[in-house]
Parts: sequence; structure tokens; C-alpha cells
Amino acid sequence: MSGNPINSSPSTRFKPDLLIFATLGMLFVGVCLAGWGVLNSLSPAPHQRDRVWDTRVDLNSLVPGEPVTVRFHGKPVFVLRPTALQSETAQRDAALQTFDQYARNENLRTPQPATLENRTFENDGLHVIFYGITPGNGCVPMFEAGDHMAWFDPCRGSHFDILGRFRKGASGQNLSIPRYQITLEQELILLGGPTPFSVQELEQLLYGSG
Repeated sequence: MSGNPINSSPSTRFKPDLLIFATLGMLFVGVCLAGWGVLNSLSPAPHQRDRVWDTRVDLNSLVPGEPVTVRFHGKPVFVLRPTALQSETAQRDAALQTFDQYARNENLRTPQPATLENRTFENDGLHVIFYGITPGNGCVPMFEAGDHMAWFDPCRGSHFDILGRFRKGASGQNLSIPRYQITLEQELILLGGPTPFSVQELEQLLYGSG
């Protein structure tokens, strides 16, 4: 009478299968944890998530006559506090007829004329802000150049005054002004972001009502 010692214990037959399942399970958990770590590292930190939608500019740090360029959603934005002479020139030029009569100001509820008031903001003095991209060709204008010694498009030869209004050349349109808000701390906040604001949120941010 003889027996087969290899098959004598039924539980022995299942040990290799259990080892395989356990190994696969550990690999699956490891892959999931690694993937979560990568995604978490790419996401903004909790204290940053409320700030991914804005860009802030300290208005107190601006030097008159020296524009500051900030990157806003891949586009340059110029913020300038004009000198006294540049402010006088802007007020004089504001009375001249412009080719593009619209302010191109996203902060205004309806299309408005390209006046001094509609193209600037006051914060302990006159300030200018607009996208540093010329309409039509996306060229970055040069400062203190052109016929008005203000902004000049070297790509198509367009001239703009200190307020960013089109005066001569091929562009035919004023430089557009982004949405912004000024805080009590004298910070200018450029508004926008990956998630569009609702009409009510924009009304609250821009006008304090809604």
C-alpha cells in the first residue's frame, strides 16, 4: 500500500495560487499609491488653490514712467503709472478723435467711448493697464517708441498713445483692458482663471453688488 506524498495534503495545492494573488494585490496597491502621489504633486497646494485665478500687482511699488509687465494666462499685461508729463500728454490726446472709438475695457458693463476715464483708473494718481498684445498679429509693443513716444508695434508699424489707443498703422484697434479689482491694500488683481466666473460673481467683484 503506497501513497503519493505530494498530493497527500489538499491545502498544499493552493499555496502557490495564494502567493500569486497576494503578490498581484500588493503590486496593484503600489501602482495606485504611486499614481495618487504623482497627481497630488501636480495639483496646487490647498493654500494655493484660491489664488490660481488671479495675478496681483503692488501698486505702491510702481515707479512713474516705468511699465511693469505681468504674465496673465500666457499673455503679457502692462501696468503703468505715467509721469506728470505723460499724464498731461494723455489728457491732451484724450480730446483728439480716435480711429477706434471704443474703450475695449472689460470692466465696463457696456461698450463705452475710449475716453481718458474709460481707459485708466485712479489710485493716488493716474494708472494705465492693458494687454501687451497688438490686435490682429499678437505682437508685443515697444514702450517709448513711435510717433507718440508711447507704444509702437514693430511687427506691423502700428502706433498707440500712452493710453494704449490706436493712432496710426495697420492694427486699427485699441489695446484691450483686462478685468481687474483694486484692494484696500493697494493691490491690483487681474481677474480670470480656468473656471469662468458667473455673472453674479463678476458683478460682486467688479462693482460690489450683484
